[in-house]
Amino acid sequence: MAYIIANRITPLKIRRIEATTAKKFVLGDLISQKVTEYSKGELITHARRSAFVTEIDIPYIEPLKLELKAFLNSLEKDTNPPVSGEDGLKALEVAVECMQQLEG
Repeated sequence: MAYIIANRITPLKIRRIEATTAKKFVLGDLISQKVTEYSKGELITHARRSAFVTEIDIPYIEPLKLELKAFLNSLEKDTNPPVSGEDGLKALEVAVECMQQLEG
């Protein structure tokens, strides 16, 4: 199960991806570019379980800068960009559909 959360209505700036598996919960904060992994630990008592928390180091990259560099590189080398126009259109269509569902 996974959630992608983007909040544009409240003053809170939230951009998160959450993924849950049978053994782990992974939280990716797209603003701080930090990933935290939570996994089940050993059962201490019937009422308490220890947990393991792992911070995963991700080098900070400015997404728009990276996107523009990739686009310029594809122009300079006459190659296809990493994300095609068709892929961009599909993503936009999904976003529009989500917005329409929210508006009801």
